[in-house]
Amino acid sequence: MSETDLPYWNADLDKPILLRDGKELRTLHEAVVFLEERFIGQRGVQLTGVLLALKFAARTGAVAEILDARRVVEILLRGNDLA
Repeated sequence: MSETDLPYWNADLDKPILLRDGKELRTLHEAVVFLEERFIGQRGVQLTGVLLALKFAARTGAVAEILDARRVVEILLRGNDLA
């Protein structure tokens, strides 16, 4: 999926995700970039699913999809002691 397929790429999350280091992820794009940089070279079902949820929300812009994407990001981050 290219950015042209993601018209809501810069859409705000329904609420920011606070990281342990004090940084906040505020948009779908910021969340994708953070995860791709943090887990560089790693792939797994959970990470792939979270990235797909973020990109799907960026494609549709639906409030429910953005909410779901934020929730799965938080679960992944908590599981890796990052949030």
